[in-house]
Amino acid sequence: MIFTLHRYIFKDLIKTFLLATLVLSLVLSLGAMLRPLRDFSIDPLRVPELLLYTLPVTLTMVIPVGALLATTLAYGKLAFFNEITACRASGISMRALLYPALTLALLVGVITLLLGFHVLPDFIQRSESLIEDDAEAIIYRNIEKRGNLGNLYKGLMVHADRTDPARHLLSGVVFIRKDRDEIKEIATAEHVFLNIESGGDGQEPRIALRLINARGIREGQGINLDDYTTYIQMPRMYQDEIKFKELGALKEIRQDMTRFKPIRILVKRYRQQVLTEMFYDWIDRQLTSAGTLKLLAGDPENPDQIVIKSGGCQIRQTNKKSFDYNKEDPPGRPALGDLVVSDDQSIRMAWYPAGESKPSRYYKASGANLRIEWGTKPPTAILRMDKVEKTVKSDTRPVREEFDFVYRIQIPGELLQKAELISLNDIVTSPTEETPQAHMSGFLSGMGQFILKECRKLGAEITAELHSRLAFGVCCVVLTLMGAGLGMVFRSSHLLTAFGISFIPTALCLITIFTGKHLAEQNIDKMGFGLAFLWAGIVIVTAIDSLLYRKLTRI
Repeated sequence: MIFTLHRYIFKDLIKTFLLATLVLSLVLSLGAMLRPLRDFSIDPLRVPELLLYTLPVTLTMVIPVGALLATTLAYGKLAFFNEITACRASGISMRALLYPALTLALLVGVITLLLGFHVLPDFIQRSESLIEDDAEAIIYRNIEKRGNLGNLYKGLMVHADRTDPARHLLSGVVFIRKDRDEIKEIATAEHVFLNIESGGDGQEPRIALRLINARGIREGQGINLDDYTTYIQMPRMYQDEIKFKELGALKEIRQDMTRFKPIRILVKRYRQQVLTEMFYDWIDRQLTSAGTLKLLAGDPENPDQIVIKSGGCQIRQTNKKSFDYNKEDPPGRPALGDLVVSDDQSIRMAWYPAGESKPSRYYKASGANLRIEWGTKPPTAILRMDKVEKTVKSDTRPVREEFDFVYRIQIPGELLQKAELISLNDIVTSPTEETPQAHMSGFLSGMGQFILKECRKLGAEITAELHSRLAFGVCCVVLTLMGAGLGMVFRSSHLLTAFGISFIPTALCLITIFTGKHLAEQNIDKMGFGLAFLWAGIVIVTAIDSLLYRKLTRI
């Protein structure tokens, strides 16, 4: 008899739970589709697929509410028709009557934990893959609808008069890059070819924009961008954040934080800064000791040689003395190496073509600087000379130019290797005399301190994320049981009254979980307090459940 009763109650619970979850999930999922449709111009044929991928996000929030509504209505109805009184008179204990509610509570808790730790992160990745697969079409649709990319990218504006998806082409393009409301680069191009690059060596896919017949202004200077390629990231609906990582990935990141993209980018930039300072320091030592510097440039297989005569090299860092990193923007312009003028107040250079012992060109400049170009593999340097007098071997008359460049200057291999071997552990520990950053600048030291701070913050975020997901699963259990108790207590009132009152402890749990998580992430030194606050709401609701069921068992 007791099993028949349990099946009857559980059947009623499941029916109400599934119906409530389905309705609420559809409503919230349709609301979640507004942003992809507005900002990404998703292909209408792909909307059902994207709706499926975002369903776990809504289910995580809806399932506890559905379970709470199911237990409140089912047990409230039993109490209202005096079926609980009849069962108690037949010798069935209150504890036995609660087995179906306990079963649903445990089932909901397990489902919530599985969604949070495994299913939701996997489906988030699938939705991002869907956006990436449709990235080029998304760009074309945005431009066709608005004439620009809308809200797809912060700090980037691309306007185009016409699109030709069949030829992967934009025509009549205006390209603008901004950095915190300050325009850094403006370019106009007759045509822009789009190409999706899948990436390699651990690199993420990106969109290549090849500008044809382009002119522009960069940092206040006119530039010729003919046949120039720039890159933009794939459109993303969700950022690369810890809250979207599955359990296995969280464990891997905790063991090796460079598996997390923001930390990996910071380490890469740190290595670049180390290489920059080592390279300019090496140049300075060569020039101050010998007065001249020999470098290779051009084709790596058959390079030319340049000989520079200068008084030294001084690093010119970004316009800030200390390291200041914003997650959305690069940390300023690349550092430059300013060449110091020699005794005759000039900088001289001779160009030796590959395989020849005599120079073919001479340069005399009032100033010059070096800049490392990170777009090549391995990185190379660019030498810019200002107010140049150039003399070609075939013509002894000097030609005066405002500026001139030497591209693809090779960086010594030992410096490249030293910088590449720097690990995250080398950065966050105090450098020794053997490490490349032993005599680091204040800017580099600030970068190291910032990375150490970000690693500590990341560790706190992982711990807080694990606790919050676990707490959310436990929260579902205690709230589901509370719904059954409140349904029986308010049996003489409207059942929605019990459901409404049950939202008070629900709000308490959610507030303490999210607030505690935020406190644990933001105040690393007092993370224990944040975690205690995170669990405080569940402890209070559990205590209320105990008092509520103690009262019911005495009736």
